[in-house]
Order: sequence, then C-alpha cells, then structure tokens
Amino acid sequence: ELTHDLEMKELEARQQDVLDRELEEKCRAIEAQLQEKEKDNLELRKELQHKETLVAALRSSLRTKERRFLEELKRRSHRVTILDTELQKQTEAAAYLS
Repeated sequence: ELTHDLEMKELEARQQDVLDRELEEKCRAIEAQLQEKEKDNLELRKELQHKETLVAALRSSLRTKERRFLEELKRRSHRVTILDTELQKQTEAAAYLS
C-alpha cells in the first residue's frame, strides 16, 4: 500500500510538472503577445500624436485664411459702400440737372 501511495504521489508530481510546464509556455506566449500589443500601441500613439500635430497646423492655417477672408470681405464691403454713395450722388446730380 505504501508503494502504491508512493507511485501515486510520483504520478501526481509528474502530472503537476507537466501542468507547470504547460502553464509556463502559456505565460510566455501571453507575455509575447502583450509585448507585441504594447509595441503596436506605442506605434499607434506616435501616429496619433503626428496626426494631432497635423490637425493643429491645419486649424491654424484655416484660422489664418478665415481672418484674411474676413478682412478682404470688410475691405470690399467698404469699397461697395463708397461706390454706392458716389453713385447716389451722381444720380442726384443727374436728376437735378435734368
């Protein structure tokens, strides 16, 4: 009976060793996957940072263009007002002369 108990314990120990090795292999595989995901994540963060920089530059450019457009619009509106006033004066002068 002691021999049987000893054989059972040896069998259990071998099975435990096999399980331990399998778990170690799974851990290594998962750690490798984790490292790969971390590498991918780092690359994606760099790409995101680059795109955020581009977006900031585009927004700045858009604000500059919008500012220029509004200034040009203001100048043209002022010019139209001046020309409209001159036209009104000329129309009044022509009406007075006729």
